[in-house]
Amino acid sequence: MTPAAMRHWPLPDTHNIRDTGGYARSTGGTTQWRRILRGEALHPLRDDSVARLIDDGLTLVIDLRGPHETGVTPHPFREHTTVGYRNIVLF
Repeated sequence: MTPAAMRHWPLPDTHNIRDTGGYARSTGGTTQWRRILRGEALHPLRDDSVARLIDDGLTLVIDLRGPHETGVTPHPFREHTTVGYRNIVLF
């Protein structure tokens, strides 16, 4: 399997979750696989997708959206009991 194929995490209710592992580091080596995922539009995640991410080791979600977005479409991990959630407004 190629690194590009390993990078994409297919879930049926979102289309853009990717692993940031395997990228070259300026100090040598590569970034670790299965440490940081980046995704967009996670608000439509169904319970089975949430469970899969937790089963795969998800422990923290950092939501970069502003209040105009989080108020309209709350994040499924916002009040989760086992996964940490932080809303850090990017813009």
